[in-house]
Amino acid sequence: MSQGMGTMTEGLISERMRDPFAWVVGVALVVLTLIAGSSLFVRADVTDEAQQVTSEAVQVIGDAAAAQLVESSQPADLVLTALQSGIYADPTLLEPTDLATMLATALLSFGDVGSIEVQAADGTTAAMYRVSDGFALVGRSADGTVTGTHFNPSFTSQDEIADPPEKVLLDLEQVDVGDVVRGEPQPIGSNGGLAVPSRLSVYSEDRELIATVQAAIDIDTLDEALADTRAVEVGTVGVYSPEGELIAGEDVDVPDDIMGTAEGEGTVVIDGSWVYYTRTVSNDAGLAWTLVLCANADDVVPAASAVSHTMSFYTALVLVLVVIFAAVAWFLRRPAGEVSLLARTDAVTGLANRHRFFARGRDILRAAARRGAHVVVVVFDLDGFKQVNDVIGHDAGDEALQAVGDALEDRAGPRDVVARTGGDEFAVVHWLAEGDDAGAMVERMRAAADAALKEYVTEDIAVGVSAGWATTHGGERHLDHLMKAADGAMVRGRQDEKGTAYGAKVEVVD
Repeated sequence: MSQGMGTMTEGLISERMRDPFAWVVGVALVVLTLIAGSSLFVRADVTDEAQQVTSEAVQVIGDAAAAQLVESSQPADLVLTALQSGIYADPTLLEPTDLATMLATALLSFGDVGSIEVQAADGTTAAMYRVSDGFALVGRSADGTVTGTHFNPSFTSQDEIADPPEKVLLDLEQVDVGDVVRGEPQPIGSNGGLAVPSRLSVYSEDRELIATVQAAIDIDTLDEALADTRAVEVGTVGVYSPEGELIAGEDVDVPDDIMGTAEGEGTVVIDGSWVYYTRTVSNDAGLAWTLVLCANADDVVPAASAVSHTMSFYTALVLVLVVIFAAVAWFLRRPAGEVSLLARTDAVTGLANRHRFFARGRDILRAAARRGAHVVVVVFDLDGFKQVNDVIGHDAGDEALQAVGDALEDRAGPRDVVARTGGDEFAVVHWLAEGDDAGAMVERMRAAADAALKEYVTEDIAVGVSAGWATTHGGERHLDHLMKAADGAMVRGRQDEKGTAYGAKVEVVD
């Protein structure tokens, strides 16, 4: 009996392996996993593309801001060039009266220039700068005397400054021929405003120093130039001197390793959702300042970021669905598998039920036809089985049915299907090997089932096993026709004698 139960267990395992639910779940899980994997790949590709687009856009925006700064600094260069040309051509312009006129003309012509200072070779110095109600001129003669004059906005009237601020007069260092030096931001005049100075020296034909001239651009001018750029719309932008002092814009909080930008090159660093761009403003214009732009990627190219976010959401959704599906399948594997198994198997014996028998049987017949092989279809009936249930009870009857089913499965092949098709009826579709004797094989199966059945009943209960069979040798390959022929052979044979195997001659039925 234990051996019979083991065979039944193997049969159940075999049926579970054929469980369509398991296969459907497995295939669905594989498909979802492939979709999730492809989503991860596509997301990575889309993210890289979005970062590339964002990086290029940030560079364009930063370069445009740098160009705007160069343009806003040009007035200082123009003033220096004009003063250099004028003083070189006529050094007498350094006389106090002519110098005041020259400086006034320059400040009126270039509104972005906040202050101009001229220091002659003999130490004579004059600085003119803007104040809230006009202009102020502070001069220092060669002997150290300091004077001051206040002019109205149109330079049509002037007043002496009683206590001129000598601190606005800076000692200008001489600059090599042809060079322009940009300095750190410094106060303009006495009002506390800041400007960025540019300085050059004027030489005679004999390379003798005539004067050193300095013009300073109001930092407000640079701030206004930045305010008109796209850079301030997408993020925070700041301009720093070579010493790291903020010249214009806002102080940008960036990682320490981002500020180091090679001359003439720009650097883009993407840190999560933040994009940093640093570049030298212009080496050609002598502006060795560093422009730093920090922007949120979503603000630079919203469309690119939206695609990346959409793919991230889609990927996350697919991954969540995979996890949920796997979890649900895990929790439902037993009940769903049991339901699926019950739908395909006989509850008492664990064999295939009638529905499963016909489905598998037809598959076997088709496969055999493709390979030119033959099968035998067998039906079994337990003679006198009603007495078993009536005399020794239904539990013993179920055990007897299990024993019969195990005996039939023991003698069936791996490609066969064994089923309980009714109360005490069984059926087998058996794949015949070349040279097999169908009748002998059926008789061995019937005898084994008969022996297994009689182990569970007493001698006073007359039971047995009858069988009918039909093969495909006559050309018939329809399972329904073969079953009918096998059943007919058994019914006709049992009229003469029970407990035997009866064969049917079957030919193709149109």
